[in-house]
Amino acid sequence: MNTSVSEHVFTGEIFRGGADIPASSNYRQTQSLRGIHPSPLHDLLEFAEAHIHTIQGYLQRGLSPGEAMSAIGMSEQIQSVLVDPEFEGIRQTEEIQFWLKLAVRTNYEIIRWNRRILKSHAKRRSEPK
Repeated sequence: MNTSVSEHVFTGEIFRGGADIPASSNYRQTQSLRGIHPSPLHDLLEFAEAHIHTIQGYLQRGLSPGEAMSAIGMSEQIQSVLVDPEFEGIRQTEEIQFWLKLAVRTNYEIIRWNRRILKSHAKRRSEPK
């Protein structure tokens, strides 16, 4: 199964390697077994957001937000921002799932924006002068 560059970038930016989640190719295989073909990047976004909700079980077991984010495989970059004591007051205005979903959506939109720019640039370069 081919996995798009966008899927690799998206999962690489959000989830760290070795996370206990069926990211990208495993996600595509899971969807294939369910009879869903193909799985576009948007479906991967929805899957990632659904996975974020699993953090609640870790928090209920008494893990700190940082430990819980690590348990669900969130990248170190996202973890470090969300547990930074400087932003504690802001983070506590919403549940951790809200901030994680916001980070995932923001990264997703940045990738989509970059892809549009690259496609536009490639199209201009391929047009005869």
